[in-house]
Amino acid sequence: MLGRTDTERRGECVVCKGKRRDPRNRKLQCPGCLGTGKNLVCQSCGYDMPCPGTSDNILDQTFCSHRLTL
Repeated sequence: MLGRTDTERRGECVVCKGKRRDPRNRKLQCPGCLGTGKNLVCQSCGYDMPCPGTSDNILDQTFCSHRLTL
């Protein structure tokens, strides 16, 4: 599986508020941002992931389908 290639990390994570740790267990890294403290954002449409261009029916979606309709 290749995964999404049109994403980047920016802004503050909504789960940990940029602190990089799981709010329920401080010993673990944040499950939302994987310990980076930044939110995953789609480069094509600018929405937080999962963006409106993410299709549930496609297992290995590499690009945003929302940018095709813009």
